Amino acid sequence: MKRKLMVALLLLVLLLIATACGGRKDNQSTSNSVNAETTKEKIKLKLATNFPETHRLHVSVFAPFMEEVTEETDGQVEFEYYPSEQLGQTVDIHELTVDGVADIGIYYPSYIPSKMPITSGILSIPGMYSTATEGSLAYQEISKKSPVLESDYLNHGVRPVFILVTPPSELFSGKKQIKVPEDLKKMKVRVSGDLLNNAITKLAASPINITLSELYEGFERGVFDSINTDPITFNDYGLADHAKFVTKDLAFGGASTGFVMNEKVFQGLPENVRNVIVQAGDRAAINASKLYDDAVQEMYENFAENGLEVHQLSADEKAKWQKFYSEIEEAWVKEQGNPDLEATINTFREEVQNNK
Repeated sequence: MKRKLMVALLLLVLLLIATACGGRKDNQSTSNSVNAETTKEKIKLKLATNFPETHRLHVSVFAPFMEEVTEETDGQVEFEYYPSEQLGQTVDIHELTVDGVADIGIYYPSYIPSKMPITSGILSIPGMYSTATEGSLAYQEISKKSPVLESDYLNHGVRPVFILVTPPSELFSGKKQIKVPEDLKKMKVRVSGDLLNNAITKLAASPINITLSELYEGFERGVFDSINTDPITFNDYGLADHAKFVTKDLAFGGASTGFVMNEKVFQGLPENVRNVIVQAGDRAAINASKLYDDAVQEMYENFAENGLEVHQLSADEKAKWQKFYSEIEEAWVKEQGNPDLEATINTFREEVQNNK
C-alpha cells in the first residue's frame, strides 16, 4: 500500500513539472512574438535630389513621398534627405545611386542616353503626348515592363520609383510669332538632344545647345532667337524678360525626371516596405504631373496678362506640324535600328490614349 502511494505521488509531481514547463514555453513563445513585432529594425534610406526644399516639386511631391513611406511603414523607414546637390551634382546623382552612395536619387534620362537607350529619346519625339499627366502615367507604366525595365534600369543596378514627364515643349521667341514649321527658317533655336537638333536643321534653322543655367544670359545676348522648352521651365528661369511670343498646343518634344532606387537595396527590404515604396511612387507620379498641368494652365493666363502674345495653333497649322513630326520620327527610328525602341513607342502611345 505504501509503495503504491509513493508511485502515485511521483507521477503527480512529474505531471506538475511537465505542465509548468509547457506553460513557460507557451509564454516564452508569445513574448518572443511580441518582441519581434514591436522591435522592427529601423531602415534609413538616403535620398538625393538637385532641387532646393523651396521648390514646388519638393513641397508637393518629394516631401509627401517620404512622409507616406514613413507613415505607411509605421515609422520603420526614415529618410536622410540631401537636396540642392548636397550629395553630388545633378548629372552624377544617377551614378551615385548605382554605386549605393544614395539609396534613391533623382535622374534625367536625357543626361544618360547610353544607359537608357529606349526612353532617353522617346520623349524628344514631338507630338507624343499633350499633357504632363498623359506622358507621366504612360512612362510610369512602360518603365515597369520589359524591355524598358531591364534595358534602361535593372541592367544598370537601379529600379524606377516614379516618373514625371514635363508638359510638352512650346516655342518662345522674341522677334516673331511662330505658327508653322517654315517660320523657323534661319532662326537660332535652343533645343536639346540629337533628334531635335536634326529637326531644327531640317527646317534650315540653327540648333543651339546650351545648359539650363545659361538660358537667361543666352536669350539676353541673342545667342538664340527662340527657345524650345515647357512653360514651367520658361517661367522658373525668368525668360519672360526677353520673350514676346509663345505657341500653345505645339507639343514640340518633352523631357522627364524622377526617382530611381538602387536595386540591391530595394531587394534587401522587407516585402511590406517594397510594396509601400512602389505605391508611394505611383502616387508621386500622379501628384507631380497634376501639379505641373495645373501650373501650365495658370501660366498661360499670366502670359497673356503680362503682354506675352499667345498663339493657339489652328487645325491646319497643327496638321502641318504633325506632318513634319512624322517625318522626323520615321527618320530617327530608322537610324536607331532598335526594334525594342519602335515597339515601346507604340506601347507608349497606347498608354497615352488610355490616360486621355
